[in-house]
Amino acid sequence: MSAIDLALIGQLYLRRGIWNGEQILPDRWVDISLRPSSLKPEYGFLWWLNTNEAFSGFSTRTFWAAGIGGNLLLADPEHELVVVLRWIEAASRDEVLRSIIEVVRA
Repeated sequence: MSAIDLALIGQLYLRRGIWNGEQILPDRWVDISLRPSSLKPEYGFLWWLNTNEAFSGFSTRTFWAAGIGGNLLLADPEHELVVVLRWIEAASRDEVLRSIIEVVRA
């Protein structure tokens, strides 16, 4: 999957399942996907949730998917922001994300 494909998925979720004016993913599915689980509140249904502010500076409504090799798709509804990082180490990832949110908030 390309970085653009990942960004499009993030955008689809930010738009609550609406694409080109058409509801292609049920709004209820988005709600269920982003609801904290009872066993692990920082995880929804296939999405990590920023409920514990793992990514400081981003809103608690921020959610992300993380994959092998340091791939990350992060969506921040508060700032209408989608970030895709590919093949990046965790320490560098956190630094890049801090820089991005600083610029967005400026």
